[in-house]
Amino acid sequence: MKTTKLFSRFMTLFLLLLFGFALGAKSAGLESSQFAVLMSVIAVISFVHFKMIRKKFA
Repeated sequence: MKTTKLFSRFMTLFLLLLFGFALGAKSAGLESSQFAVLMSVIAVISFVHFKMIRKKFA
C-alpha cells in the first residue's frame, strides 16, 4: 500500500510538472493548436490517473 501511495504522489507531481511545462511552452511561442493538443493529452492522463487512484483507495 505504501508503494502505491508513493507512486500516486510521484505521478501527481509529474502531472503538475507537465502542466507547468505546457504553460512554459505556450509562453515561449507554442501555437494555439499545438497547445490545445498538449493540454488535451495532459487532461486525459490526469483523468485516467485520478480514476485509477480513486478506485485503489476507495
